[in-house]
Amino acid sequence: MKDLGMYASWIYSFLSGFLEKAVHSKLNENICLNIKYKIQMMDAQLRKQKVLSQIDAFAQIDYSLVSSPAVFKSHINLDLKGTVYPVGNHTDPPFVPAPFDLPNKINSMLYLGVSNYFLKSATLAYYRAGVFNITISRDLAAAFNLTTAILKDFVPEIALHCPTACPVLLKLMATSPPVVSLQSDTCRLWITGSVEVFAVLPNSTIQYIFTGNLTTSTRGNLTVIKQKLIISILLKRLQLSLLHSAAGFSQVSLVENFLSYTLRRVVIPVINDKLGKGFPLPNLAHTSLVGPVIKMNQGHLVIFSDVHYKHEQGEDEDLHRHP
Repeated sequence: MKDLGMYASWIYSFLSGFLEKAVHSKLNENICLNIKYKIQMMDAQLRKQKVLSQIDAFAQIDYSLVSSPAVFKSHINLDLKGTVYPVGNHTDPPFVPAPFDLPNKINSMLYLGVSNYFLKSATLAYYRAGVFNITISRDLAAAFNLTTAILKDFVPEIALHCPTACPVLLKLMATSPPVVSLQSDTCRLWITGSVEVFAVLPNSTIQYIFTGNLTTSTRGNLTVIKQKLIISILLKRLQLSLLHSAAGFSQVSLVENFLSYTLRRVVIPVINDKLGKGFPLPNLAHTSLVGPVIKMNQGHLVIFSDVHYKHEQGEDEDLHRHP
Protein backbone atom coordinates (compact mmCIF):
# COMPACT_ATOMS: atom_id res chain seq x y z
CA MET A 1 0.00 0.00 0.00
CA LYS A 2 2.90 2.30 0.75
CA ASP A 3 4.43 1.70 -2.65
CA LEU A 4 1.03 2.21 -4.33
CA GLY A 5 0.60 5.55 -2.56
CA MET A 6 4.02 6.74 -3.62
CA TYR A 7 3.26 5.65 -7.19
CA ALA A 8 -0.06 7.55 -7.21
CA SER A 9 1.67 10.63 -5.82
CA TRP A 10 4.30 10.41 -8.54
CA ILE A 11 1.60 10.05 -11.22
CA TYR A 12 -0.24 13.11 -9.81
CA SER A 13 2.94 15.20 -9.71
CA PHE A 14 3.83 14.12 -13.22
CA LEU A 15 0.41 14.94 -14.71
CA SER A 16 -0.30 18.07 -12.69
CA GLY A 17 2.54 19.90 -14.43
CA PHE A 18 0.87 19.36 -17.80
CA LEU A 19 -2.71 19.88 -16.53
CA GLU A 20 -1.87 23.00 -14.55
CA LYS A 21 -0.39 24.72 -17.59
CA ALA A 22 -3.37 23.77 -19.74
CA VAL A 23 -5.92 24.87 -17.12
CA HIS A 24 -4.13 28.18 -16.48
CA SER A 25 -3.86 28.84 -20.19
CA LYS A 26 -7.57 28.14 -20.71
CA LEU A 27 -8.59 30.28 -17.74
CA ASN A 28 -6.43 33.18 -18.85
CA GLU A 29 -7.79 32.90 -22.36
CA ASN A 30 -11.41 32.98 -21.18
CA ILE A 31 -10.82 35.71 -18.61
CA CYS A 32 -9.03 37.88 -21.17
CA LEU A 33 -11.86 37.37 -23.65
CA ASN A 34 -14.42 38.29 -21.01
CA ILE A 35 -12.51 41.40 -19.94
CA LYS A 36 -12.01 42.38 -23.57
CA TYR A 37 -15.75 41.97 -24.18
CA LYS A 38 -16.62 44.12 -21.15
CA ILE A 39 -14.16 46.83 -22.24
CA GLN A 40 -15.65 46.76 -25.74
CA MET A 41 -19.14 47.15 -24.23
CA MET A 42 -17.98 50.09 -22.10
CA ASP A 43 -16.26 51.69 -25.08
CA ALA A 44 -19.43 51.31 -27.15
CA GLN A 45 -21.49 52.90 -24.39
CA LEU A 46 -19.05 55.79 -24.04
CA ARG A 47 -19.20 56.34 -27.78
CA LYS A 48 -23.01 56.47 -27.60
CA GLN A 49 -22.86 58.94 -24.72
CA LYS A 50 -24.50 62.18 -25.78
CA VAL A 51 -21.96 64.99 -25.82
CA LEU A 52 -24.65 67.69 -25.90
CA SER A 53 -27.69 67.28 -23.67
CA GLN A 54 -30.63 69.58 -24.25
CA ILE A 55 -31.95 71.19 -21.06
CA ASP A 56 -34.76 73.26 -22.54
CA ALA A 57 -35.31 75.78 -25.33
CA PHE A 58 -32.62 78.05 -23.86
CA ALA A 59 -29.61 75.95 -22.87
CA GLN A 60 -27.53 72.82 -23.53
CA ILE A 61 -24.88 70.94 -21.52
CA ASP A 62 -21.60 69.80 -23.02
CA TYR A 63 -20.58 66.51 -21.38
CA SER A 64 -17.60 65.72 -23.61
CA LEU A 65 -14.59 63.96 -22.11
CA VAL A 66 -11.71 66.35 -21.39
CA SER A 67 -9.18 63.54 -20.89
CA SER A 68 -8.87 59.79 -21.38
CA PRO A 69 -10.65 57.64 -18.77
CA ALA A 70 -8.36 56.71 -15.88
CA VAL A 71 -8.69 53.01 -15.02
CA PHE A 72 -7.72 51.82 -11.54
CA LYS A 73 -7.98 48.49 -9.76
CA SER A 74 -11.26 49.32 -8.04
CA HIS A 75 -12.79 52.10 -10.11
CA ILE A 76 -12.77 54.23 -13.25
CA ASN A 77 -12.54 58.04 -13.33
CA LEU A 78 -14.25 59.98 -16.12
CA ASP A 79 -13.43 63.69 -16.39
CA LEU A 80 -16.31 65.43 -18.18
CA LYS A 81 -16.48 69.04 -19.32
CA GLY A 82 -19.84 69.94 -17.75
CA THR A 83 -20.36 73.37 -19.34
CA VAL A 84 -23.79 74.91 -19.93
CA TYR A 85 -24.21 77.03 -23.07
CA PRO A 86 -27.07 79.07 -24.53
CA VAL A 87 -28.57 77.22 -27.49
CA GLY A 88 -26.63 78.13 -30.63
CA ASN A 89 -23.82 79.92 -28.76
CA HIS A 90 -20.97 77.72 -27.52
CA THR A 91 -18.66 80.50 -26.42
CA ASP A 92 -16.79 79.31 -23.33
CA PRO A 93 -17.44 81.23 -20.08
CA PRO A 94 -14.85 83.86 -19.04
CA PHE A 95 -13.81 81.71 -16.06
CA VAL A 96 -12.21 78.30 -15.59
CA PRO A 97 -13.16 75.38 -13.34
CA ALA A 98 -11.29 74.88 -10.09
CA PRO A 99 -10.03 71.32 -9.44
CA PHE A 100 -11.58 69.27 -6.65
CA ASP A 101 -11.29 65.73 -5.32
CA LEU A 102 -13.99 63.12 -4.91
CA PRO A 103 -14.27 61.37 -1.53
CA ASN A 104 -12.34 58.16 -0.93
CA LYS A 105 -15.41 56.32 0.35
CA ILE A 106 -16.54 53.19 -1.48
CA ASN A 107 -20.06 52.86 -0.06
CA SER A 108 -21.78 53.73 -3.34
CA MET A 109 -21.37 52.52 -6.91
CA LEU A 110 -21.24 56.02 -8.41
CA TYR A 111 -19.79 59.33 -7.25
CA LEU A 112 -20.65 62.27 -9.49
CA GLY A 113 -18.89 65.54 -8.69
CA VAL A 114 -20.43 68.83 -9.87
CA SER A 115 -18.28 71.93 -9.53
CA ASN A 116 -19.34 75.49 -8.92
CA TYR A 117 -18.17 76.11 -12.50
CA PHE A 118 -21.10 74.05 -13.79
CA LEU A 119 -23.64 76.19 -11.92
CA LYS A 120 -21.86 79.44 -12.85
CA SER A 121 -21.92 78.48 -16.53
CA ALA A 122 -25.63 77.66 -16.19
CA THR A 123 -26.54 81.03 -14.67
CA LEU A 124 -24.42 82.79 -17.31
CA ALA A 125 -26.10 80.84 -20.11
CA TYR A 126 -29.59 81.68 -18.85
CA TYR A 127 -28.57 85.31 -18.33
CA ARG A 128 -27.35 85.52 -21.93
CA ALA A 129 -30.59 83.89 -23.08
CA GLY A 130 -32.64 86.50 -21.19
CA VAL A 131 -34.37 83.97 -18.93
CA PHE A 132 -33.94 86.18 -15.86
CA ASN A 133 -35.86 89.01 -17.53
CA ILE A 134 -39.44 88.50 -16.37
CA THR A 135 -42.56 90.53 -16.98
CA ILE A 136 -45.52 89.98 -14.67
CA SER A 137 -48.29 90.52 -17.16
CA ARG A 138 -51.80 91.77 -16.49
CA ASP A 139 -53.20 88.23 -16.72
CA LEU A 140 -50.59 86.81 -14.37
CA ALA A 141 -51.11 89.67 -11.93
CA ALA A 142 -54.85 89.01 -11.97
CA ALA A 143 -54.28 85.28 -11.41
CA PHE A 144 -52.29 86.04 -8.25
CA ASN A 145 -54.53 88.96 -7.23
CA LEU A 146 -51.57 91.30 -7.50
CA THR A 147 -53.24 94.71 -7.49
CA THR A 148 -52.65 98.26 -6.32
CA ALA A 149 -54.91 97.40 -3.37
CA ILE A 150 -52.22 94.95 -2.20
CA LEU A 151 -49.55 97.58 -2.86
CA LYS A 152 -51.56 100.06 -0.79
CA ASP A 153 -51.40 97.69 2.20
CA PHE A 154 -47.61 98.02 2.12
CA VAL A 155 -47.33 101.62 0.89
CA PRO A 156 -50.28 103.81 1.97
CA GLU A 157 -49.21 106.65 -0.37
CA ILE A 158 -50.31 104.58 -3.36
CA ALA A 159 -53.97 105.23 -2.45
CA LEU A 160 -53.57 108.85 -3.56
CA HIS A 161 -51.86 107.83 -6.78
CA CYS A 162 -54.14 104.90 -7.71
CA PRO A 163 -57.46 105.20 -5.86
CA THR A 164 -59.03 102.35 -7.87
CA ALA A 165 -57.72 98.80 -7.46
CA CYS A 166 -55.88 97.88 -10.66
CA PRO A 167 -53.57 95.02 -11.70
CA VAL A 168 -49.89 95.72 -11.05
CA LEU A 169 -47.46 95.11 -13.89
CA LEU A 170 -43.79 94.43 -13.06
CA LYS A 171 -40.81 94.32 -15.37
CA LEU A 172 -37.76 92.64 -13.85
CA MET A 173 -34.41 92.56 -15.63
CA ALA A 174 -31.12 91.06 -14.49
CA THR A 175 -28.34 93.59 -15.04
CA SER A 176 -25.48 91.09 -14.55
CA PRO A 177 -25.10 87.31 -14.45
CA PRO A 178 -26.33 85.87 -11.15
CA VAL A 179 -23.60 84.92 -8.69
CA VAL A 180 -23.78 81.35 -7.41
CA SER A 181 -21.79 79.93 -4.51
CA LEU A 182 -21.53 76.41 -3.08
CA GLN A 183 -20.59 76.26 0.59
CA SER A 184 -20.78 73.43 3.10
CA ASP A 185 -24.41 72.21 2.93
CA THR A 186 -25.52 75.52 1.37
CA CYS A 187 -26.14 76.82 -2.14
CA ARG A 188 -26.56 80.59 -2.48
CA LEU A 189 -27.62 82.65 -5.47
CA TRP A 190 -27.43 86.45 -5.69
CA ILE A 191 -29.31 88.26 -8.47
CA THR A 192 -28.78 91.93 -9.25
CA GLY A 193 -31.25 93.71 -11.49
CA SER A 194 -33.74 96.48 -12.04
CA VAL A 195 -37.48 96.69 -11.53
CA GLU A 196 -40.18 98.82 -13.12
CA VAL A 197 -43.69 98.87 -11.64
CA PHE A 198 -46.85 100.08 -13.38
CA ALA A 199 -50.58 100.01 -12.80
CA VAL A 200 -52.87 98.76 -15.58
CA LEU A 201 -55.84 101.14 -15.55
CA PRO A 202 -59.42 100.08 -16.43
CA ASN A 203 -59.02 101.60 -19.92
CA SER A 204 -55.91 99.34 -20.42
CA THR A 205 -53.47 102.23 -20.32
CA ILE A 206 -50.31 101.90 -18.26
CA GLN A 207 -49.62 104.24 -15.34
CA TYR A 208 -46.04 104.45 -14.07
CA ILE A 209 -45.47 103.96 -10.31
CA PHE A 210 -41.73 103.53 -9.60
CA THR A 211 -38.38 102.14 -10.75
CA GLY A 212 -35.41 100.90 -8.77
CA ASN A 213 -32.39 98.61 -8.59
CA LEU A 214 -32.66 95.28 -6.81
CA THR A 215 -30.26 92.89 -5.14
CA THR A 216 -31.74 89.59 -4.00
CA SER A 217 -30.21 86.79 -1.97
CA THR A 218 -31.71 83.35 -2.48
CA ARG A 219 -31.04 79.85 -1.22
CA GLY A 220 -30.91 77.00 -3.70
CA ASN A 221 -32.44 73.62 -2.87
CA LEU A 222 -30.99 70.76 -4.93
CA THR A 223 -32.48 67.31 -5.51
CA VAL A 224 -32.01 64.52 -8.05
CA ILE A 225 -35.19 63.27 -9.72
CA LYS A 226 -35.29 60.93 -12.74
CA GLN A 227 -31.64 61.39 -13.73
CA LYS A 228 -31.89 65.18 -13.47
CA LEU A 229 -30.46 67.72 -11.05
CA ILE A 230 -33.39 69.87 -9.96
CA ILE A 231 -32.75 73.32 -8.49
CA SER A 232 -35.38 75.46 -6.81
CA ILE A 233 -34.75 78.81 -5.14
CA LEU A 234 -36.13 80.46 -2.04
CA LEU A 235 -35.91 84.22 -1.46
CA LYS A 236 -33.93 85.07 1.67
CA ARG A 237 -33.36 88.82 1.42
CA LEU A 238 -34.11 91.75 -0.87
CA GLN A 239 -32.59 95.20 -1.03
CA LEU A 240 -34.04 98.05 -3.12
CA SER A 241 -32.41 101.24 -4.27
CA LEU A 242 -35.27 103.49 -5.37
CA LEU A 243 -34.36 105.44 -8.50
CA HIS A 244 -37.60 107.28 -9.22
CA SER A 245 -41.17 107.30 -7.95
CA ALA A 246 -44.38 108.95 -9.08
CA ALA A 247 -46.04 108.32 -5.72
CA GLY A 248 -43.59 109.99 -3.36
CA PHE A 249 -42.88 107.02 -1.11
CA SER A 250 -41.68 108.01 2.34
CA GLN A 251 -40.08 104.68 3.36
CA VAL A 252 -38.16 102.46 0.96
CA SER A 253 -38.42 99.55 3.42
CA LEU A 254 -42.19 99.47 2.85
CA VAL A 255 -41.65 99.17 -0.91
CA GLU A 256 -39.11 96.41 -0.24
CA ASN A 257 -41.77 94.55 1.73
CA PHE A 258 -44.14 94.76 -1.23
CA LEU A 259 -41.49 93.52 -3.66
CA SER A 260 -40.55 90.67 -1.29
CA TYR A 261 -44.21 89.67 -1.17
CA THR A 262 -44.43 89.84 -4.97
CA LEU A 263 -41.25 87.87 -5.58
CA ARG A 264 -42.22 85.11 -3.14
CA ARG A 265 -45.79 84.84 -4.38
CA VAL A 266 -45.38 85.39 -8.13
CA VAL A 267 -41.83 85.72 -9.47
CA ILE A 268 -40.06 82.87 -7.63
CA PRO A 269 -42.75 80.32 -8.62
CA VAL A 270 -42.29 81.39 -12.27
CA ILE A 271 -38.51 80.93 -12.04
CA ASN A 272 -38.85 77.58 -10.23
CA ASP A 273 -41.26 76.39 -12.88
CA LYS A 274 -38.57 77.01 -15.50
CA LEU A 275 -35.88 75.42 -13.35
CA GLY A 276 -38.15 72.44 -12.69
CA LYS A 277 -37.20 70.91 -16.04
CA GLY A 278 -33.86 70.08 -14.40
CA PHE A 279 -30.32 69.56 -15.64
CA PRO A 280 -29.86 66.09 -17.21
CA LEU A 281 -27.02 64.21 -15.55
CA PRO A 282 -24.53 62.11 -17.55
CA ASN A 283 -25.30 58.40 -17.51
CA LEU A 284 -24.33 55.32 -19.48
CA ALA A 285 -26.84 53.40 -21.58
CA HIS A 286 -29.39 51.21 -19.75
CA THR A 287 -28.51 52.62 -16.33
CA SER A 288 -30.43 54.71 -13.80
CA LEU A 289 -29.58 56.13 -10.39
CA VAL A 290 -30.86 54.41 -7.24
CA GLY A 291 -31.28 56.42 -4.04
CA PRO A 292 -29.10 59.40 -5.00
CA VAL A 293 -27.93 61.67 -2.16
CA ILE A 294 -26.42 65.15 -2.57
CA LYS A 295 -23.61 66.42 -0.36
CA MET A 296 -22.61 70.08 -0.80
CA ASN A 297 -19.03 71.12 -0.12
CA GLN A 298 -16.89 74.21 -0.57
CA GLY A 299 -16.92 74.91 -4.32
CA HIS A 300 -18.54 71.66 -5.44
CA LEU A 301 -21.19 69.09 -4.67
CA VAL A 302 -21.09 65.29 -4.85
CA ILE A 303 -23.93 62.98 -5.78
CA PHE A 304 -23.66 59.52 -4.17
CA SER A 305 -25.76 56.82 -5.78
CA ASP A 306 -26.12 53.13 -6.46
CA VAL A 307 -26.95 52.07 -10.02
CA HIS A 308 -29.75 50.09 -11.63
CA TYR A 309 -28.74 48.36 -14.84
CA LYS A 310 -31.24 47.07 -17.37
CA HIS A 311 -29.95 44.57 -19.93
CA GLU A 312 -30.98 45.00 -23.53
CA GLN A 313 -32.91 41.72 -23.23
CA GLY A 314 -35.06 43.34 -20.54
CA GLU A 315 -33.44 41.75 -17.49
CA ASP A 316 -32.95 44.08 -14.53
CA GLU A 317 -30.00 44.17 -12.20
CA ASP A 318 -29.40 46.34 -9.14
CA LEU A 319 -25.77 47.14 -8.44
CA HIS A 320 -25.05 48.08 -4.85
CA ARG A 321 -21.93 48.54 -2.83
CA HIS A 322 -22.53 48.07 0.87
CA PRO A 323 -20.15 49.17 3.60
